[in-house]
Amino acid sequence: MKKRVLIVDDTLSWVKFNQNLLDSFFPRMFEITAVQSAWEARMAAVDNLEMPFDLVITDLQMDNFGDDTLAGEWLIEQLQALREYYNTKIIIISGMPNIKTIAEKYNVAYISKPRLVSNNTSLKMVLETFFPYLKMISKNTIL
Repeated sequence: MKKRVLIVDDTLSWVKFNQNLLDSFFPRMFEITAVQSAWEARMAAVDNLEMPFDLVITDLQMDNFGDDTLAGEWLIEQLQALREYYNTKIIIISGMPNIKTIAEKYNVAYISKPRLVSNNTSLKMVLETFFPYLKMISKNTIL
């Protein structure tokens, strides 16, 4: 059964980068929905309460909230407030310097964008931690 993934980033090239990584590491294992704002992501999450996303990959710095609130942090709060998303795994992928602090605050995974660019397999390792059966699949798949 395919895992449902929501990718959230206001930069289309980052959306495509993350989609391509998921598809290259685990072909045909993910049903991907991509949006370019925290607002759209929240709407997508609410529209899918019957079948919540299994994984959300989000940037932190998107949208203009008019204050110091980071859109990605707001999105994580919104998702964690929905009981249907209790088991949803969340990964922050961002270039923000405080990414670790925010990830620890919400008990979610994180990968800095520079690290992901220099080591694409960092995303693969996090996914295999979240979904251990993927490790077995990747050992049996020639990419």
